[in-house]
Amino acid sequence: MKLKDILAKAAKGEALTDEEKKFLTEHDPDKAANDAAAAARRKAEDKAAELEKDRDAIKVKLDEMQAKLDSASNAGKTDLEKAQGQITGLAKQLSDLQTKIQASEKEKSTMIRSQTISELRRKAGIQFVEGLDHGMLERSFSSAFEGVDQLTDENVIKAKVDTWKAMNKAAILDMSGGGGGQPPHVPGGPGSSAEALSLNGKDLLSMALTGDIKEAEATLAKAAKADSAGKLTIVD
Repeated sequence: MKLKDILAKAAKGEALTDEEKKFLTEHDPDKAANDAAAAARRKAEDKAAELEKDRDAIKVKLDEMQAKLDSASNAGKTDLEKAQGQITGLAKQLSDLQTKIQASEKEKSTMIRSQTISELRRKAGIQFVEGLDHGMLERSFSSAFEGVDQLTDENVIKAKVDTWKAMNKAAILDMSGGGGGQPPHVPGGPGSSAEALSLNGKDLLSMALTGDIKEAEATLAKAAKADSAGKLTIVD
């Protein structure tokens, strides 16, 4: 059973089986998001580990060539020049790899920080109104934490979140409900352009594990928009 097949049936207006309905309802959205985020972090960590492995291998070669150079210092000048040339090349490779490792570590740190801030927003119950630029609002929320190196002080976090909410009331979906068990009001009404979406955590995790991080992020963005419109269904 695959999500796309169920979505295809739903799009055609075909009735879903009990098994398919169960598939669409029995899912933990937080676990799906956390699993996808963890997979992305593991991919970044594996990339950094591979770069460090290459760096260590070059260091070994560099040490070997330095030893050859030292032992050949009294031999023919040609051998000495060859060894020196090899050392220069290896040193350049080592420098380039170190630069890549630093960039990889920065990318990993940025990813983890972004995921942490997104989780803070979810815990605060902040969902964006449909029709607005959710990417821009996400960046705006993240910018509220600029200068905060450690996102562990609950008092600081609460102050930042409360300030952002106060300044962006019009962009936040009202989740208080309209009474009588009715869903929260979403601008646009029945004619809303948001597409109904069923989100499968396993599909997201598969995208992340196979390197389709951008596709996973795009799917999550669509899910946030559908969720704001009350059109998101979580599946297993």
